Amino acid sequence: MAEKWPGKINMTKVRPDADRTSSRGNSVRPGNIRTGNTRTSAPRREKGGRTGAGSAKNVLMLLGIVLILVLLIVIIAVNRRTRAREEQSRAVEASIAESESLSVAASIEESLRALEEGETAAISLTPAEGGEIRRLVDRYFKARQEADTRELFDIFGRSDSAQPDQELSRKLTAQSSWIRSFDDVEVYTLPGKDEDSCIGVVKYRINFRRVNAKAPCIMYFYAEKDENGSWHMRENLLKDTRDLITQRFEETGVNDMIEENTKKLRAVLAEDSDLALVYTCFENGEIYSEQQLDPDRVPEVKVFSDPADSILIN
Repeated sequence: MAEKWPGKINMTKVRPDADRTSSRGNSVRPGNIRTGNTRTSAPRREKGGRTGAGSAKNVLMLLGIVLILVLLIVIIAVNRRTRAREEQSRAVEASIAESESLSVAASIEESLRALEEGETAAISLTPAEGGEIRRLVDRYFKARQEADTRELFDIFGRSDSAQPDQELSRKLTAQSSWIRSFDDVEVYTLPGKDEDSCIGVVKYRINFRRVNAKAPCIMYFYAEKDENGSWHMRENLLKDTRDLITQRFEETGVNDMIEENTKKLRAVLAEDSDLALVYTCFENGEIYSEQQLDPDRVPEVKVFSDPADSILIN
């Protein structure tokens, strides 16, 4: 009877090359332990670990893609809202600009209308009572009455006023012997080219010696201020100044005033033969001849541009 030792286990003998080949010819691989006919495999941790790491990466990639898509959607929405606000802002600005344009146009139209109304009001005849233009006209008639050539030249701003003009003095003396006075003088002004110039319009009547009737007359002149602020009548006017005077006369009715005065003069001459005779002598220059004429005649009064020609005023 065989003796059994405690803890002793009978095991199959393994030959020295059993680590490489089993009794059946099977290879013994590391990790495999053969016990009897049972084969136990160790768990494959390496393969399972790789699968978990790949899943985490995929999740992170999906989250990144989702985040990018969300950002793109937000950016697109913001851009659309920004464009909408910009378009709305441009529409508001265009509306404001149009309103301002219409407002400016209305303001300009109103200003032009006001200027036209102001200009119309400014070119009306204005009585010159007691002003410098009235004093200038009084000086002119006084120089005419006294045959003062120097004063007359100074009134016209002539630099040769210190030099006596013998021919002009002779004509003035001949006229003053026929004229008693200049009566009922009315002086009006119209705007000139600027504030230092004006157009003067004068209505008056000539009272001749030994003639009962008075001759109605009208004259005009252009006056300017010099560098010292003194007013002078101007002669030898330039075309633009003459055109301005013509325009002012048409706008203010001075032409009608002249026509009315001409009708009155013709009526007086038709009624008074003595006045008609004197008028004819002044018109044809007989008063300047050596022949002694009866001073019961009236001159024709003409518009003047030169002191010598302004003796007969129209």
